[in-house]
Amino acid sequence: MSEFNLDATILDWILALVALEAAIIITLRLFLSRGPRLVAYLSTLLAGTCLLIAVRGVLSGTSSSWIGFWLFLGCVAHFADLFLRWHSEAYSDSHSTADQMIKPAVALQSFMPPISPLPLNPQDEATNG
Repeated sequence: MSEFNLDATILDWILALVALEAAIIITLRLFLSRGPRLVAYLSTLLAGTCLLIAVRGVLSGTSSSWIGFWLFLGCVAHFADLFLRWHSEAYSDSHSTADQMIKPAVALQSFMPPISPLPLNPQDEATNG
């Protein structure tokens, strides 16, 4: 198997794409009022970006204090994201998440034909039929 050397420059490209995505989403939200809420989106984006910067720091040989700083900041952003999701209107529904997951499965069963059990061996079919 060949060796795969990961360079810090690939993370620079990924961070540039993340920044481009953020600029597009923020522009769409501000000018067209479409897309996710900015606070929730930015907290999610900040958590992931901090992790990418920490990994970039590891690959480029940055001091452990800076890596710890980015990991701590990513953790704070992650907890902010969890807090926003927990108190979001989408999750404050009176139904539980399990009920929401079961509804599509129950609706799908109404379109499926009934399934008859298969005989265990061919002799059972001959004696029952």
